[in-house]
Amino acid sequence: MNEIVKYLDENKSSIDIDYWLAQWESMQDAYVPYRNERFDFINDLVKYLFTDRADIRILDIGCGTLSFSSKFLNYSENIKIVGVDYHPLLYWLSCQKYMDNEIVELMLLDIRKDHEWEKINEKNFDLIVSSTALHWLGKNNLVKVLNKSFSLLSAGGYFINIDHMRNGNNDIQNFVENERKKIYEKEFKDNNIKNWDRYFNDFSALINKPDLQDEINRKFGKWEGIEEGLTFKEYREIMEKIGFNDIDTIWQYLNDRIIIAKKKV
Repeated sequence: MNEIVKYLDENKSSIDIDYWLAQWESMQDAYVPYRNERFDFINDLVKYLFTDRADIRILDIGCGTLSFSSKFLNYSENIKIVGVDYHPLLYWLSCQKYMDNEIVELMLLDIRKDHEWEKINEKNFDLIVSSTALHWLGKNNLVKVLNKSFSLLSAGGYFINIDHMRNGNNDIQNFVENERKKIYEKEFKDNNIKNWDRYFNDFSALINKPDLQDEINRKFGKWEGIEEGLTFKEYREIMEKIGFNDIDTIWQYLNDRIIIAKKKV
């Protein structure tokens, strides 16, 4: 992925950073109903949970453009945010936006590989978060990431994951998926928003690299996750075996959930 990051650096003058970040946000907002409302909900929750702390340390797994954890930047000047992602374009865009922000540390890191986690110097996070990322993982790698998260979480710390989690009833799941699809297709049409393919096709054309997404896909390897995610029951069983406590759903719309868990003191 470093070769792609280098290519982007070399072509930086042709890229309107703010435009492509804004287009990314619009696309994600269209795909995920009430996306910003749930970010605000979690921001308020974190302020409540850590009301006596101004120095919390946050790890954002699959941080993308830091859409989620950037909401904590106004929490305190003493917090620390470490964002990790393996998508070179999203990582690069984040670096452009936050290169002068001392609170933020960004890392190009493949969470599927054990040795990659050794790059993270901080070993005691108060909060570990992820948003619409972990469903990209197969079950074995998801278990690995949850284990790694547990080991990096300080006693009394919280793990919060926002993601698609399918219903165990296939009929209900199909209905929910269709409802969700109707919502985001209307958003794309009514507001002329770039969908996933159009976003990457347009960006690739801009930097004269038509094979950009193909190259990224080759480096990522075979898709291993489930687009609609595991069920909440499966998640809870995995997390209970690892040692997480107080695992619960605290927000849900269709098949999108916010789940929270605590590492016991």
